[in-house]
Amino acid sequence: MKKLLLTYLLLFSGLILNAQEYYWTTYSFNVEASDVETVGNLANQYFSKEGSKADGVTVYLFENHFRDKDNDWSHQLAFTGTLDAMGNQYSRGVNESWELFLTKLGQYTKSHSAAAGKSLITIGEPGTHPIQNILWFDVQPNIGTDSCQASHLGLMVSGAICCVHDDGTEVTYKAGDAYSIAPGHDAWVVSDEVAVAYEFAGMWGE
Repeated sequence: MKKLLLTYLLLFSGLILNAQEYYWTTYSFNVEASDVETVGNLANQYFSKEGSKADGVTVYLFENHFRDKDNDWSHQLAFTGTLDAMGNQYSRGVNESWELFLTKLGQYTKSHSAAAGKSLITIGEPGTHPIQNILWFDVQPNIGTDSCQASHLGLMVSGAICCVHDDGTEVTYKAGDAYSIAPGHDAWVVSDEVAVAYEFAGMWGE
């Protein structure tokens, strides 16, 4: 029995190790029932065009069927792909077509929140997100302190952020920079493009 159990564990471990890892970002918003079809058409028209997304990136428009006080949004735009593909997606620079799409989308949606993470295990078709790491961003005063008391270790994929520690030291991290940020800090985006980072350790990377 022990030998059989060990075999199952090895097989399961092999499946996990061989699973292709992918990363994702999501943007959640609310849409009035009367505008759902319009939002769907806008997303389909834009992302069906050649060059609208980087090679290897898949885009989904989800509808939320499990709303509560923390996840009180109706729809979500999700991007998935490998680390390289997602890095390319967020380092494409200013795109007038994208800005126009966001302007049109904003006429029918109300922003709620954003999140990012990576897959841990893929069961079935890639992109179904059965088990995953999620990064939730709570802003002051919800954290209850004047500065963030968590540590962060990660890599900037695109954009740039400025981090100021409680002792007054200030560091700017840009795309391609690795960072290790100690507890007692504040940070904000200082680039025109979206700032995307992948956390490997610390509060969000554990």
